[in-house]
Amino acid sequence: MQAELKDEDVQEIKGHFEFFDTDHNGNIDHEEFAELMKVISPESSASEVESGFKFIDGNNDGHIDWNEFIEWWRLNWCQFI
Repeated sequence: MQAELKDEDVQEIKGHFEFFDTDHNGNIDHEEFAELMKVISPESSASEVESGFKFIDGNNDGHIDWNEFIEWWRLNWCQFI
């Protein structure tokens, strides 16, 4: 079941996205995702980071856009907000 997000939750998640989008191009690339994973799962191996990236990058275009990011957050992290 997909969690519904309040506007303030969406804004908080958008802030996280923008924080890790260090080149501010509106996408999270492999390097930026690796930095994100160091924060949320410091024990993750390089292969786990790669698997996670591929899982979230639903259209396989080599980056995680806002829609992919918020969908992943909604499915996996809403219990924490």
